[in-house]
Amino acid sequence: MSRCANCGKENDPGALYCGQCGKSLSDNQPITRTPENELLDEDTAGMEKSDLVNEKSLSDLFKNDFANPSPPVAPLSAVKGETKPEPLQSPSFKTDSFATLNVAASSIPDVFCEVCKSELHSKDDKFCSNCGAPQQQNLEKCRSCKTPLIPGAQFCHYCGAPVVAVPQVTLHMANNDLVFKIPPRAEVFTIGRNVPQQNNFVDLDLGPYGQRRVSRQHARFVLKENKWYLEDLNSKAGTRIFNDRLAPFEPKPVEDNMIVFFAELKFKISMN
Repeated sequence: MSRCANCGKENDPGALYCGQCGKSLSDNQPITRTPENELLDEDTAGMEKSDLVNEKSLSDLFKNDFANPSPPVAPLSAVKGETKPEPLQSPSFKTDSFATLNVAASSIPDVFCEVCKSELHSKDDKFCSNCGAPQQQNLEKCRSCKTPLIPGAQFCHYCGAPVVAVPQVTLHMANNDLVFKIPPRAEVFTIGRNVPQQNNFVDLDLGPYGQRRVSRQHARFVLKENKWYLEDLNSKAGTRIFNDRLAPFEPKPVEDNMIVFFAELKFKISMN
């Protein structure tokens, strides 16, 4: 077993990172020899030989069963005045050892690392013992490789990509107090009209605001390399930035205080 010098967790032999705190186990200092360590070494040595012990015990089990098999059972039944033996029943084997092995196998957690696919020691492990990647599902993920990020990290633990804060985009509709925000962690935000009968849905439905000229799939905001872009989706009434109409499917960078028109609906964009 490898004991973490940072949090004291006992990790599996061969683990490179602590499953509790994520620290590298290669930095551990030699453990002082104590009676407890001697007992730990004895247990570890026993574990290393467990496969040989199990193999030997199973071998002896089969030898005993085949050396002294149960007598075959062949009851006779009358068929048209003749007697025919029933199919021989195979000798019964002892199942205690197999039951023990099945219980031990079922106790192994079927949990794997999202990054390197190595099996985790426990479902409660917060970090992978093989690659050190965090395993909490609610963590923000790297936008380059989708690996969960360590809270407060400036670079991705797996691919090394810098962790850059993505600006929050807010759309302010002109002539009223309506405000629409692109949700955090979103990478695409579609503008248009919902038409349930045609199974067409968008992120921002402008139909309720009296704009039938807005296309069903009118435009979209797209996040690329931590920067937001606005792209027209070949809408009939068009998308304009200030007075310049966008060419279809040609993204333009989004900037703070930009004025955008979706058909005749006017919005002011703020970024923070």
